[in-house]
Amino acid sequence: MTNVRPDTMAVPGPRRLAVTVSLTGAAVHGAPARPLLEPHRPLPFGVARCDEFAGVMRALGFTVNDRRWLDGPDEPDGQPAWFGPALLTAVQVNAVVEGAFDSLKEADDLLVVHVLGDCEVEGGTHEPLRRVWLRGPDGHRLPADVASWRERAAQAPGRTLLILDVGAAVDTVAPEAYRNFTPHLGYWIIGAADGDGQTRGGELTGAVTAELAALNQEHDATVGPFALDVATLLERVHRRVPNTCWEPRTRPVPAGTARTDAGPARTATADVRAHLQHFLTTEAIEPTSGQLLVASAVKEFLQGDTMNLLVVTGKPGSGKSALINNAVRPHLPRVVIVDSRNQSLLDLIRIISGQLDPGGDFDYSQMAPVRPVLDAIMRRRLRDGDPAAVPIIVVDGFDRAMNRRQLVDQLLHPLAWWEEDGLRWCRLLVLARPDVTELDDLRPRDRRHEAWIDLGAVRPPMAKLNGELRAHLREQFHRRPLAGRHGPAVADALAAGMADLLAPAGDTAAVEPLPWGEHLVAELWLHELHRAGAGPRDIAAAKAFVAGLPRDVSGLVRLDLRRLNPRSLAIAWTMAFAQGEGWSLDHIDLIVAIAQRMAPRAGCDRTAITEESLRAALDGDLAFYVRRYPQRGGGVVVRLFHDAVAEEIQRDSRRSWTATPEEAP
Repeated sequence: MTNVRPDTMAVPGPRRLAVTVSLTGAAVHGAPARPLLEPHRPLPFGVARCDEFAGVMRALGFTVNDRRWLDGPDEPDGQPAWFGPALLTAVQVNAVVEGAFDSLKEADDLLVVHVLGDCEVEGGTHEPLRRVWLRGPDGHRLPADVASWRERAAQAPGRTLLILDVGAAVDTVAPEAYRNFTPHLGYWIIGAADGDGQTRGGELTGAVTAELAALNQEHDATVGPFALDVATLLERVHRRVPNTCWEPRTRPVPAGTARTDAGPARTATADVRAHLQHFLTTEAIEPTSGQLLVASAVKEFLQGDTMNLLVVTGKPGSGKSALINNAVRPHLPRVVIVDSRNQSLLDLIRIISGQLDPGGDFDYSQMAPVRPVLDAIMRRRLRDGDPAAVPIIVVDGFDRAMNRRQLVDQLLHPLAWWEEDGLRWCRLLVLARPDVTELDDLRPRDRRHEAWIDLGAVRPPMAKLNGELRAHLREQFHRRPLAGRHGPAVADALAAGMADLLAPAGDTAAVEPLPWGEHLVAELWLHELHRAGAGPRDIAAAKAFVAGLPRDVSGLVRLDLRRLNPRSLAIAWTMAFAQGEGWSLDHIDLIVAIAQRMAPRAGCDRTAITEESLRAALDGDLAFYVRRYPQRGGGVVVRLFHDAVAEEIQRDSRRSWTATPEEAP
């Protein structure tokens, strides 16, 4: 796929269009990153920043600030007239953006909309009630708020990248009410994450400009024209400016959410049963002695009443969910279970309230976001006739939740530590990966009534872990048709060799701990052995086979993906981007459509992916990775069996984006 020269918009091929506009400073004074400004005056750095950005975009083959978007399509073709980034009224800015959207004609077209200026946030505490406004260079408000551009991006035939250097988090500019309506693989957003509405000197614009220029320089012109890889750009910008966030817009229809084209509002509340199913259908494993210690502590927390908070951390695949699953089951009547992956503050408030008081009607516009949950606890106490009941809320997958800082400050901390008349509202059990720093703010100042357990810190001695893993692998060999295929002696040699790789029983000083759980790696090894067909037939061959195994999830997943035919590979990539929620087979047409967009990058013709071929891949090549869960109403949700595996498949798909980002999530 080729880029378009700036002076050849009319030639066949995908359009590459860009808008860049310098707006004004807001009526908020005293931003530390720049001098004091009078209300709604031009930003002193705005025009220079936008000019630099425009220059790089033109060098990349984009048509920038085409005069026809301002004056109408009757301008003659040829060299498009350029207008400056700060010579417009608010009405004209809005018209230019609309005109650029109207210029998108084909699915392969790409539009970049960049705005630099302070924003104004209106509305209540809750994200769906907020509106974000920009002011044009003339100081007047634009006729439409930022969310309207987002909706245009979702409806446009081409692809759009919105670069919003407007000093407000994407979670405000693009609130959750819009995030979960009918999915559309159509746009990306990157925005500064400062919440006060000020642009902080155009830092984000400078980072985007620098990274675009660097990507262009790194491009080898001998392999073809430069093509913009949006995912790579956003990751590199985030490394330069950590206080940025982005939304890649590749979300499936969540289980239990009705699909609608009627507008941005959700048409169905969260399906709380889906959260119970996520937790209780997690595949159980035989716990190691170290995990048994954690299980004992969890059991003590659930049965006791002295601790407000228990946090259990562990690396991917360490068995957090499976471990807690066994402990929680006996306490289900008084336990609320939440799978927080890909959930926002408002999502979790709705889910928790809905489990505490099914069918209850809650006011989500209250000043304190946690209030609906507290109201639900009160209603539950009245319903059960127990005014002192303290429910337990289990939050799984916190490391994959949206805007974790906001969740801690506005939901989890109040739930864990607020009291009324000396009575706790609830008790909290949180599961996460160990590198989630936001959870540190959950700790009380006196460090009382809380406990922190890391599964990695309660490992048994290496020799004991080796023996436990060896026994686990032997059991798996006999539970599956592997032992009969290889014979008992070879099966024992394979189990012993794998256990020695996972947990060397000898000198361990030089052994780096795995960044994944041992059971997850073992499961992938067993799958690799199964894929090997006849496999090793004697002990020497078994040892050689084990010696050649990758010791990491990344290597194992990539090894398996390379064996897939292109059609199954595109479907695997699509499955991975369900991000733990899974795909509802009620919307199989949507899964097929997104897999078809992935197909060219997998070397597959789009037409090869149909509903029949997708079902065949799920039942065949991808059967090891896919799990099916019944949905309320008789539907079925399919998802990959582990987040760590899904993440590696996502990374594999990103490594394969070599031309344009249109098929990329």
